[in-house]
Amino acid sequence: MGADARSTAAVEAVFVAKGRPSDNPLIVHIAHRDQLDTLVTEVNETASADGSILAGTTDARAAG
Repeated sequence: MGADARSTAAVEAVFVAKGRPSDNPLIVHIAHRDQLDTLVTEVNETASADGSILAGTTDARAAG
């Protein structure tokens, strides 16, 4: 199942369809690191220490 991560309604629909609790975040895949800036406001230093985003929870703050 997928949704446009830039659309609040689309993301909310995924949570509803899957019966997923709101404290269980979805994974967002991007093709290029510069796309991250449009999706989050902050990425902690550990998550991007070598210039790449690590797999798993990276403490990225959603833009909104």
